Amino acid sequence: MRILPALALLACSARAQMPVGDCEPPAAIQALSPDQHTGVKLSESERIAKIARIREALSPHPDDLFLNRWIVELQPKPQTGRLAAEFQGKLAGHPDDGRYIYLYARALVGKDTPAAIRLLKKAITQEPELPWTYLALTGIYSSAAFRDSAKVAENLRTYHKACPANLDAFANLNVVEDESALRELAGVLRTQLMGATAPWQLRYYSPLWAAEFRLTPPAELDRARQVVAEDLKRIEPLSQDNDPGVLNVLSDGYRLSGQKDGEARTNARVAAARPHDPAFEAYEAWEKDHPQGSGHAEYNARAEALYQASAGWVKQWPDNPVAWQQRREALVFTRSHSAEDWKQVADGLGRTGFSQDERSLKHSIAQDWVAANVMVKEALDMLRALLDFSETDPPAYSDLIQGTIAADLDDANRASSRFAILVTLTEAALELKDFELARSTLVKMRKWLDTDFRKYYDQDPMNFPDREGRYLSLMGRLAQGEGRKLDALAYYHQLITNPVYVREYAGPVNTARALFNELGGTDEAWAVWSKPQPWPAGKPEPPRGWGVMAWNALNRSLPEMHVPDAKGRTWTLADFKGKTTFVFLWATWCGPCWRKLPWMQKLYEAVKDRPDVQAISLSMDENPAIVKRFMTEREFSFPVLVSKSYVEQVLPEVILGQTWLLDGDASIRLHGNGPYLEQLWVAEALDKLNHPPRPPR
Repeated sequence: MRILPALALLACSARAQMPVGDCEPPAAIQALSPDQHTGVKLSESERIAKIARIREALSPHPDDLFLNRWIVELQPKPQTGRLAAEFQGKLAGHPDDGRYIYLYARALVGKDTPAAIRLLKKAITQEPELPWTYLALTGIYSSAAFRDSAKVAENLRTYHKACPANLDAFANLNVVEDESALRELAGVLRTQLMGATAPWQLRYYSPLWAAEFRLTPPAELDRARQVVAEDLKRIEPLSQDNDPGVLNVLSDGYRLSGQKDGEARTNARVAAARPHDPAFEAYEAWEKDHPQGSGHAEYNARAEALYQASAGWVKQWPDNPVAWQQRREALVFTRSHSAEDWKQVADGLGRTGFSQDERSLKHSIAQDWVAANVMVKEALDMLRALLDFSETDPPAYSDLIQGTIAADLDDANRASSRFAILVTLTEAALELKDFELARSTLVKMRKWLDTDFRKYYDQDPMNFPDREGRYLSLMGRLAQGEGRKLDALAYYHQLITNPVYVREYAGPVNTARALFNELGGTDEAWAVWSKPQPWPAGKPEPPRGWGVMAWNALNRSLPEMHVPDAKGRTWTLADFKGKTTFVFLWATWCGPCWRKLPWMQKLYEAVKDRPDVQAISLSMDENPAIVKRFMTEREFSFPVLVSKSYVEQVLPEVILGQTWLLDGDASIRLHGNGPYLEQLWVAEALDKLNHPPRPPR
């Protein structure tokens, strides 16, 4: 195996390769660092490639502490302990060495974190000067399932004392709640930053400012803003290389200090520094030249134009995922039945990292092939393998999110993925006239609807089209394929008379009418038989063709809170008792969230005077002062609770723009992502507030 030339400079002894108190890696391996300082997020392919390079470097130096650490650090989040066995084997060769105890403990986090904590404490006993044990404990005690603010402060303090030049533990400063500890640690961080010049150091000004504003009484906020303004004078000259992290700090600082010209100037620099994507720019230009038409002829002409243009893009930029995504869109829009084109797209999407989840990509490819009626046999084989995996391979859970709605949503997403596989597999079996396989798959789908769907989703009649409706449609197709015409009519009848299904999909009306006539039905009887039922009372009516996303059913109590809002009021769980509460998650830096803020204001205006319900928002910002200025400038008045730390405690893997519904006991009962139309978003929120889920048994 090739040895990196620079690594030959490393000492050969295990003690030299595993120094106890070193806070920075040798210069020879700096380039292999996961680069956590800059907050760079690696793509899946980049992550795998970096791990491969680190393992190559480990081959001649298997005991290097930094290289071993980095392999663990580069595992997907949240960690599930997938490397625990590997590092347990390394510990077996050095059972009394604190460094190997630390490495095994670090690899065990997520799989058996309580055991990892015990091992880290043992490592401290063996090697009290090893700094990484304290950093690991800081991370563990910042997680949702093991959160302990006092222990975060304690371990952060000890780690910083051991490695005063390292600032990485201060990323968890927002978890510290004790005012005295927060003041002490914020003071330490400010002192450290006074001489900072490196981009990775300067990015810690944002958590520093957030801590200082938390500590500042409202009457003294102007003084805090002046401190930020002085900091900006220092940071601005150090930002000339347009490091993204530093530019974000400048943008935060200018917003905090009220310097709109500085904020605008920095935002322009951010936009100018953003990497250019030639394929995306080509698509944007094409889209401007090809506006959406209103008729079928315009639609077909635009689809054909995209088909021709995307063929050139994938040829010009064969390794660009945007080019292949648009090529796929072109095939969908033109309803292509070219096996060659679809195979080329599948290869391109796989090669360019269209999805970081290999199984999701395979299912997407299979869906495309079945819908286009190409390579259906190959798609069926892929789907069978995916279904077998979902039924036999236990998911890897992380106990770092145990007991949170993140864990609940992971379970729901796995269940939803399995249903989608069952649907596509049934469609493939029907295309191939494998009625036995279609029948056995539909049995599994029926079981899913009776168990998993009831467990993980709100039982709302608006969910009928994409769950029960899918099953009935496929049952009708199977019955028709097997010549059971009356059975097929029975299934189709449930679809074309369901008002929600008809509004979204129209339904198999022509197919049912043909069967009805074939079996001797009259026009008068058809009018009676096919008449849709009344619209569900009180339910919002989406535009035709629009579906309503199912809300996840949950039952998780909110953790204790003392969270400030943008106006300075502190909210506790008592503020949620006895009321049904709608919660919208967002952040001032989340551009896609902004379009829903006027909708949130409209909802708030509709319920603000009611004693039984309330509508609030929860911001992922760290600094209430930034949120207050944002709300004032845009003239929004709905309540905004501001705490990144609290949001992460409730939902560690957060996606902004989502909504929660809380019951009168301050438990999260529903979770949704909401529709994309203002009228429907507000109407659906009001419907959930007016008809909350029944209390759990």
